[in-house]
Amino acid sequence: GYQKVITSPHVMSDFYRNSSETILTGLAEVRAELKVQNINMDIDAAAEYYIDYEFEQKIGKEKFLTFGDNYLLVELSFMEAPKTLLDIIFKLQLEGYKVVLAHPERYAYYEQEDYENFANRGVLLQINLLSLIGYYSPQIQKKTEQLISANQVSFVGTDCHNIHHAELYEKCHTKKAWHELVNSGTLLNSAL
Repeated sequence: GYQKVITSPHVMSDFYRNSSETILTGLAEVRAELKVQNINMDIDAAAEYYIDYEFEQKIGKEKFLTFGDNYLLVELSFMEAPKTLLDIIFKLQLEGYKVVLAHPERYAYYEQEDYENFANRGVLLQINLLSLIGYYSPQIQKKTEQLISANQVSFVGTDCHNIHHAELYEKCHTKKAWHELVNSGTLLNSAL
């Protein structure tokens, strides 16, 4: 079972207008309710930052919510990567963040050599658990399996948006790729 939960609400200027303050306030409320319900669960919060112009303007001016050893979870547009992505990653690294790219398997515009380029630049990859069972598409499942086989996956996230997602997680643990990933030695989840 799960021993710790790290929530990572979206932060996106036009759609998810969360801030560090709103996320941490929500975390305090959830922790209080867990105590009331006598549920012993280690829970923390970070954020999943959408890389856009507004996000880039905050680099060096605002402290972002991270998890573990200063890991910063970022996501991109599903249509195309920002033209200045590598510059943004470099700026974040100069600020001391360890950049983690969320659901890289879902970016159709990236191929294997792009992931190798990210790895060479110190960017870690976090796949979605549901990608293992083809929830998003068979192509995304295949790309996930390729990332696992290439030992390029550092984290697994649930990307849980509703109860239906949670009901599917058990299926993921029966997949060969899941066992390959768990036994690969590349996963950092247990260190969180």
